[in-house]
Amino acid sequence: FTTSSARYAYLQRNYSLEIASGKEADDIVFLEDLSGNSEQLFAAPRIRNYRINDQFAVVATDEEGSDVIYTVNLKTRDIKKERLYINGKIRELALSPQGSVVLYTVEPDYNPDDPQSFDKYAYQLRALDIKTGENYLLTDDKKEALKAETLQFSNDGQYALVKDLQGSYLVVSPF
Repeated sequence: FTTSSARYAYLQRNYSLEIASGKEADDIVFLEDLSGNSEQLFAAPRIRNYRINDQFAVVATDEEGSDVIYTVNLKTRDIKKERLYINGKIRELALSPQGSVVLYTVEPDYNPDDPQSFDKYAYQLRALDIKTGENYLLTDDKKEALKAETLQFSNDGQYALVKDLQGSYLVVSPF
């Protein structure tokens, strides 16, 4: 049997091109193996965050003041733009190491005329299944939205350790 070469991903920001041209240059996510073979996976002017496992890359970009999530299938190189439930900035982004689930939180745009809306939606823990496109809210046993400060998947990707806004740690399964 054969195994694939170990790979790693990195983000290249082209600040020198911006200075030279006076235009905003794309940030680029590359996938490179240990032999030095490099492949461009995704490019956008303002990449905020990215995560990659052996099946997918997930990239958060800032587009016109609100973040967008893109997913890249590493086998087919198909790119999909995923819909967020609310406009704002993605605060936390975690990809299951061995699956197709992305966990994320959003800090919504603040409207001084409607601060209750911000309080309701800020930092809600959402799950996106890349394979099905399903995007859903994670809730507690009382059906109230979980709100997360930090996210971290277990090594097998079946559970996530979530630190909530009160500083408590929860183990949740997005499945």
